[in-house]
Amino acid sequence: MSSAPPSDNDKLLQYVERALRQNPLQESAAIIRRRNRLLGLEAAVTPKASGGSGSVDPGAQRQTLLKQIEKIRATFWTMKLDTLRESLAQLDAKEFPDVDAVVRRLTLVAKHRDQIPRILGQKDFDSDFFRVFKEVLIAAPRDSAIVKEKALVAFCERKLRKRGTRMIKLIERELPYFHQLESQWLKSLMAQRGRVSAPRSTQDHFEEGRSGSSFPWWGYIVIISLIRLVLSIASDK
Repeated sequence: MSSAPPSDNDKLLQYVERALRQNPLQESAAIIRRRNRLLGLEAAVTPKASGGSGSVDPGAQRQTLLKQIEKIRATFWTMKLDTLRESLAQLDAKEFPDVDAVVRRLTLVAKHRDQIPRILGQKDFDSDFFRVFKEVLIAAPRDSAIVKEKALVAFCERKLRKRGTRMIKLIERELPYFHQLESQWLKSLMAQRGRVSAPRSTQDHFEEGRSGSSFPWWGYIVIISLIRLVLSIASDK
């Protein structure tokens, strides 16, 4: 007598149990692909065949995309605008939701990059803050989080906060699309009033930093997707 096929709940539990045993550092693509198969989305995200000889390895495809993104970031603000936009348009990251979100953000910034000159000659323009702001707009989330924290510390200094606040208002007025991307952080900077000044010099406030954390930001996205999947299927029952 043959056994009954597994129910949807059984499949869900098997998926979650297996996913929790995997390392999102190295196997995020496989976790997402199994999720897509479970939701019946596999046909929409199956990797393209390579010369008709087989599928592209998801891990290798992801690494290639990340390298291309880093290469674009390196010359984002100096690259010819048409070339920049074309380079971003050629990135197909739909199989990797976290990478796709990065591509869409960079594409939005590139779309409005030609509006930057309108603020350069204005009285409230602050080149130091704008350098930091541009880095936040295009940096990887983990790197931009470090820069944001250093800026928050810097804004504890009254003189710098006053300059920065004028610059933030200028960005909000002249570059609203850029302001919207980081509105929460910019509002936090302006709300630093009344705090004790940081002891470091103003020149040190905006130094670039790098994290030593071994767990990547996209690993959290994989975990969140698992939780959302469980809640979504549970709500349909």
